[in-house]
Amino acid sequence: MKYVACSLLVLAGFMFIACGVSAQVNIRAVPNEQNPKVIYITNDSLSLTIQVNDRLEVSSLLYKPANTEILQAGKPMPLVSIDNNWTLNNVGFGLQEVTIKRSGTTASVQIHAYSNYTENPFHLLIDLGFDNSASIAADIKITNQFKDGFSDLYRSESSTSLVPGLPWLSSLQPDPGGERRLLYKKGTNYVLEKYSEGVMADYHSVDNWERQPKAPVVDMQYYEDPAFPAVLEFPGKQISVMVDRVETDVKWNTSNIKEALWPNMTIEIKKKDTVQVFKGTIKFFTGDWHQAFNWYRNKVRNAFDFSFYKRPGLAKYKKDFLAYHSFIFNHRLYDPITNTYLVENFLNNAKKEYGGFDQFYFWHAYPRVGVDSRDQF
Repeated sequence: MKYVACSLLVLAGFMFIACGVSAQVNIRAVPNEQNPKVIYITNDSLSLTIQVNDRLEVSSLLYKPANTEILQAGKPMPLVSIDNNWTLNNVGFGLQEVTIKRSGTTASVQIHAYSNYTENPFHLLIDLGFDNSASIAADIKITNQFKDGFSDLYRSESSTSLVPGLPWLSSLQPDPGGERRLLYKKGTNYVLEKYSEGVMADYHSVDNWERQPKAPVVDMQYYEDPAFPAVLEFPGKQISVMVDRVETDVKWNTSNIKEALWPNMTIEIKKKDTVQVFKGTIKFFTGDWHQAFNWYRNKVRNAFDFSFYKRPGLAKYKKDFLAYHSFIFNHRLYDPITNTYLVENFLNNAKKEYGGFDQFYFWHAYPRVGVDSRDQF
C-alpha cells in the first residue's frame, strides 16, 4: 500500500487537504444560488469575494503568490459599468440569478442580472471561469429584452444608447500605493506610462449619462485587433495585471491613460440584440510587464501552425544568418551616371568588412510601384 503525505489546513472556516496535487476551484454562493448575496471563489492562486448587489462588485481580491490584497477596503471593483441614456433615473440591475458549474479542476460562475423596472429592458450576462492559475476568464454580454406594450410605457424607442466600460485596472490599488506603470495601446502606438492612483480619483467613464453622444470624428488608422493586452505594474509589490481582450463589439478608444485604465464607449443596442461587451482574460503575474509579454507571445505561438516553415526546402534559409535586401536602383549598387551596376564590388567589400552575406535579394518593384499602371508582376 502506498501512502501520500498530506496536511490539513483550516482557514476562515474552510478545510483544504494539501497534497502533492492542485486543489479544485471552490465557488459558493451565500446564502444560496437562488438568493445570492455574496459569492466566494478561491483556487491555488486567487481568492475573490463578489458582492451580488446592483453594481456586482468585487470587494476582495487576494493574489496568493505574493500574499497581497489588490483591492483597498471600501474601494470595490465593479465587474462591469453600464451607463444609460434613459428618460428616468439610471435604475440599474436589481435582480440577480447565479449558476455555478464545476468540471474537474475548473469551475465557473454565471451571473444573470436584470431589473423589474419597465424602463430598464436590459439583461446583463456575466460568465467568470477559473482554473488553478492566477487568471479569470471573463465573458460579459448585454441584451436588450425590450417588450412592445410593456417597455415602451416609458420608452418611445426600441433602441437605446449605452456606455459599457471595464473599470478593472482603475480599481486595482494594493498597499503600498504610489507610482505605477501602464503599458497600453495609445492610438496606433504602444506606450509605457507612469501614473499614481490619484489619477482616477475624479474620473468618470461618462461625464453626463443623459447627454446624447456626438457624431464621432473620422479617424483612419491601421491597428491590429485584438491589440496587445494592457498591462498594469505595481513596482512596490512586484505584481503586474494583464487584461487580454479576445473579442468585443465595443470599439473602445484609448487615447489617454484614463481611458486605458477604464475603457468605455457609447454604443446603440436595438431591440432583441445582444452585444459582446468583453471576452478575454484578466491575469496576474509576479514581476513586470515582461511576464505578460512572454505569456502573450506563447499564446500566439501555440495557436500558429508552423508546419509551412518546416518544409525541407526551407532548411537552408533557417541556418543562414545575414541577408541584404536592396531596391534595384540602390546607389550603393547602381551608378546612375554611368548606368552600370556595382554589385560585385559591393559584395566584395561586404565580405572584406564582416564576412559577407548569406543571402542577397533585389526588391525590383518598390519604390516605383504605383506611379503608373504597371504592377510588381
